[in-house]
Amino acid sequence: MTMQIAIVATDGIVLASDTQKRVTERQFTNGSEYIPDTIINSSKLSLCQRHNVAIALAGHSDVDSSAGDMLAKHLDSLPSLSDSDFGVVLKEWGDDYYGKSRLAGAQSSTPLVALLVARPGSRFPIIKLGVNYDSYIRDSKSYAVSGHENNAGVFWPEYLQVHKKKQDMSVSTAIAAFTILTAGEINSYGIGDLEVWQCLDSWRVLSEQEIDSLKSRFGLLQEFIRKAVGVGAEITVDKKKFDALLGKMISMPPVLQSEVKAPRKRKVKTSGA
Repeated sequence: MTMQIAIVATDGIVLASDTQKRVTERQFTNGSEYIPDTIINSSKLSLCQRHNVAIALAGHSDVDSSAGDMLAKHLDSLPSLSDSDFGVVLKEWGDDYYGKSRLAGAQSSTPLVALLVARPGSRFPIIKLGVNYDSYIRDSKSYAVSGHENNAGVFWPEYLQVHKKKQDMSVSTAIAAFTILTAGEINSYGIGDLEVWQCLDSWRVLSEQEIDSLKSRFGLLQEFIRKAVGVGAEITVDKKKFDALLGKMISMPPVLQSEVKAPRKRKVKTSGA
């Protein structure tokens, strides 16, 4: 499963995604040393540096390079990229990719791959490209979701109405991260880790410490919700109080660098023989 979201903030754009979860096969070395299955998380996000475009891939590529990397490389090759041309460029690339794909078959309403494209400063800063026999684009000035779009994790941007009122980067980042983390709680199949990119002037990847801080805030939010609905505690909360506390939880300032413990080393999960 893939879950991705892009949100336009008052001061930039945030792009969040789960990571690609891959399990390697168990094997033995020449000396008969056993190497168990390993779980590897890799990024589903790509960057076109020349035009400051970030791309999130949902789906499977049938070549060594991901479709997101291929689109980023194509955009990097273009000397200029105007707002009026951007949608046409994406659609033409999608049609060409589909025509060359070994996975392309009979006409289907389901796209071969979906690409969530974020380009700060443009007329439509978020565009979703569905690669198909007749590729399509859907643009947005507020937010867009890609992948498992009917996952209940989309509750957060809908309930907080980000399509009506933009929030700052910190709040938008929390909403995006909580959307992905909630999706993983509801349907964990194939969900790896959390990756978040922010763009104020240029794109940057959130550090492991920042990701851990978001996960901690999400854990507090989960605890609050369970108590609010009476799971594990006899507590009732009216809607106004719930909204107020929820807003406070979402807009918590990020943990300061001095408050963060030494980053944990990412462990490679292993299974026994």
